[in-house]
Amino acid sequence: MSKFSRFLAFLLIFTLSFSLFANEPSVKIDEYREGKETPSWLKNLRRSEIVTLGSLPFTTMSTTFAYSLFKGMKNNFADGIPNPLEKDKSGFTTDEQYGIFFTSLGISLLIGVTDYVVSVVKDKKSEKKQIQAQEEQNQAVILEEIQ
Repeated sequence: MSKFSRFLAFLLIFTLSFSLFANEPSVKIDEYREGKETPSWLKNLRRSEIVTLGSLPFTTMSTTFAYSLFKGMKNNFADGIPNPLEKDKSGFTTDEQYGIFFTSLGISLLIGVTDYVVSVVKDKKSEKKQIQAQEEQNQAVILEEIQ
């Protein structure tokens, strides 16, 4: 067994041993109470964050392929289309790689913000429907009491 393998095994055993001796947490969060629900804006924000980070790999890949196609069209396909998946050379300079990454980051942020806005609009619409249904139910009760 090599030294690296021994070190890796020791590190793994050392880090996993902490969970064996863990006690219940002594810190109590004052804001959290049983039955108290998380605010909807916080849920929407968390969902938006997940959508933004989850879409980043896909937008990066799409932006890279779109830029490769654009770069090939710019050269009239004389050198062909740069293959971004080629290991030896990607055909992109450092500035182009930064541009691709920040463009895909911007698109991902746009997707996340759009998801947040749609979630907020959905919540407002459902709240309106609930209020409307409750008002109709109250009117029906008042009409029954009158008759």
